Amino acid sequence: MSDKRNFQLSMKLMPIYDSSRTKLACIEVKLTIGGLNRGLQGGSPLDETHYFQHIVGDVENTFGNIEAYDDLGPLTISVEYELFENPFLAWKTDRPVQGDLRIQYDAVPILQDVVSSSFERQIDARIEEGFIGIASTFIPIPAVEESAAVDVTIEWDLSSSPKEFRSLSSFGEGDVLQMATSLKELSECVFMTGKVSSYLPTPSLDEDGPRGGLRGIHWIDTLPNNLEAMREFTSNMVPRLCAFFKDDSATRQIFVRKVPRGLRATQATSEILIDYDDDSKDENDWDLVRLFNSSLISTWAHLDPEDDGTPNDWFTQGISHIYTIYLPFRFGQRPPDYFRATLNGYLSSYFTNPFVSYPMDKIPLDSWYGKAAIAMRSCIYMIRMDCFTRRASIARNAGVLRPIDEIVADISSRRRRGEKIQVKDWLKYLGDWIGEEVAEQHFHEMRSGEIMDLEDMKTAFDGIYPDEQRVLDMGFDQSSLAEEIVSGVVEHSEAAKAGLMDGDEILWHSRAEYCGTHYEDKFRLIVNRQGKTINIEFWLRSNSVVKSWISRKKQTSG
Repeated sequence: MSDKRNFQLSMKLMPIYDSSRTKLACIEVKLTIGGLNRGLQGGSPLDETHYFQHIVGDVENTFGNIEAYDDLGPLTISVEYELFENPFLAWKTDRPVQGDLRIQYDAVPILQDVVSSSFERQIDARIEEGFIGIASTFIPIPAVEESAAVDVTIEWDLSSSPKEFRSLSSFGEGDVLQMATSLKELSECVFMTGKVSSYLPTPSLDEDGPRGGLRGIHWIDTLPNNLEAMREFTSNMVPRLCAFFKDDSATRQIFVRKVPRGLRATQATSEILIDYDDDSKDENDWDLVRLFNSSLISTWAHLDPEDDGTPNDWFTQGISHIYTIYLPFRFGQRPPDYFRATLNGYLSSYFTNPFVSYPMDKIPLDSWYGKAAIAMRSCIYMIRMDCFTRRASIARNAGVLRPIDEIVADISSRRRRGEKIQVKDWLKYLGDWIGEEVAEQHFHEMRSGEIMDLEDMKTAFDGIYPDEQRVLDMGFDQSSLAEEIVSGVVEHSEAAKAGLMDGDEILWHSRAEYCGTHYEDKFRLIVNRQGKTINIEFWLRSNSVVKSWISRKKQTSG
């Protein structure tokens, strides 16, 4: 329901195709932003800046034919890079805006090889049969507080599109009239137009009416068979996750987009954008389950930032990964072998990461190993907290089978009610089970980089055992993959021994994302060297050996 106190954003989107009516040329966008002088920007009219968050790409090739008007007449708008800590494109006017702001422009979608897994770093993507993009990459978001409420109206004009084409967004199919939402949800809204196919599961019902579940999966063209198989897994998991997080009326929606290179998921408030490439057809089922499951859980699992702005992304990473080990097995969607393989992959990734002992705030995120170091450390920490709170429940005969489940669900429920939940609250929950000092100590150890040995967890998971494993070592610069030219080959590394050389042109490579969790796998590249195509394969490990842990399948007699 709309609210007259909100500001209004009305958009009309018209896909324009080339003369063959098969390739998208641009999206013609017409925006009207109203209510700008009602309490926004401290009560003054909106300032001169309307911004895109963290856009990449060439400005002139991205936006064209910009026209703008307000109640006083025409405005001149320039689109410029603002180089702060997190650079973005700023839309600036030549004078303060008065009254309603009307902007018209052509958004030319960019298709790029490397797409980030963060909404703020996403870029809209054109594909042959249509368009799938995120609002913050092609809609100027008013520079107001993120919590500001907005009434959104979306109108699609498909008069230039082939007749079988559909249009939809996170808010629904076709046109949307005065949908009240938050600025955050608006910026994360996914837009899709083209020859769209949808999988719409039958809604789950109980005595009180509809229950939470999967609203739909949407894609363009034809999905690979293994991705199509994810429809059943997802439609089975989402209602169970809604119940698990005590969010019975929640729904989730998945948009699937083909990109030149990569397999990744991007999470928003109630939807997920899955990017896949041609190689995805050969992806292992369990790897797809891990991708879909962790992405779904990430839409629920959050702590609020600290008062100084410090984010608590480690919490989302830890919860999404621990429940990617547990829940597909617990909910009967995958067998015990999936549980064991996923647990062992995460254990190996944690203990063999070169940054395993770095303080968390010192881990370089722009390195081969940084993001995985934080994700896996957070996961192992959560596994330990799960183990210790279970023991505490048994010791005091509390009758709570899995205290960590109750804690995580309660945090999610409280945040949905508008409460701010931070690290101190998380530690209070843990402290109620294992003692405040012990909870603080474990958290400090995790943050400081003290290696979390599992000697005190040998009986967990029906028994885990110490193992010796070699440290992860890519052996060449991470920038090589993006630049498609090999650089920084480390002398005496496995990469060098396999024949990889600086200056090799990379034609193809296997997925670097699996290097930490798939301990036995080799990394493969196809390179061009002076006109000769060469296949290179090597094990991404150094000679350094560390103590790790592993879960082994028990042998049964007979």
